[in-house]
Amino acid sequence: MCILRQKQGRRCLKQILIPLACLFFRFAGAQDLEAQLAAAAKLEAAGKETEALQQYREILQQDSTHPEALSHASILCSLEGSRQTGKAETPYFRAAQQYAAAALRQNPDQTTANLAMAMALDRLASVSGVKEKVTYLRDEKKYADLALKIDPQNAQAWYILGAWNIRIGNMNFAEKAAAKMLFGGLPKGSLQEAIQDFEQCRKLDPAFIRNYYALASAYHAAEDDLKAISTLQQGLRLRSIRQDDNRIKQDCRKLLEQLQ
Repeated sequence: MCILRQKQGRRCLKQILIPLACLFFRFAGAQDLEAQLAAAAKLEAAGKETEALQQYREILQQDSTHPEALSHASILCSLEGSRQTGKAETPYFRAAQQYAAAALRQNPDQTTANLAMAMALDRLASVSGVKEKVTYLRDEKKYADLALKIDPQNAQAWYILGAWNIRIGNMNFAEKAAAKMLFGGLPKGSLQEAIQDFEQCRKLDPAFIRNYYALASAYHAAEDDLKAISTLQQGLRLRSIRQDDNRIKQDCRKLLEQLQ
């Protein structure tokens, strides 16, 4: 009788301890993921974007549905792809699109996920043929608008919208014809709207050096070189933060030399 009671006691203890152990390991795993996420965000903020991308990818190996890791991995893939040459850039842009799509499935109302998709589509538009390009441009506008609808203060979404306006303004005859045939045309964009978008980005994030080069280039295209020069000079006085800032400053100097 005593032996039976001992066995029953051990069985009850197991029934209690096993769920507690599972709960503990699940909690410990969640804490570990949050620590990795904080480390990735710290790398990203420090301008170590390539290392941050690797960290986000490691998080996704453990939790492939983590919305924040998916969104940031997408954005960083778009940036990393832009650093590549030749055909090496396209796989990064496609990965950026896939990460963004997965993030949107988790939370379609997340600003960063919509921004990530708009960025990925902008990058894909830059390396695609005519039909694919106009399709990407159509969808890029949709996601940029969604990001701004959710958060009108998102500076990078304004930057992407400005880039979209530049691409629309620079479309050639074949691209316009394809857009007309496929979709009845694309939403209208203009150089002046691009300038307004870049100016809004500058207002919201005065430290975003990439935007200064884009804004100065837009002013130059609009034949307002005084504002272009002033914008470039302001950008060059800023402290480099992001991984590409020093390279973008070199582009700013080259354009400034041309305009002066």
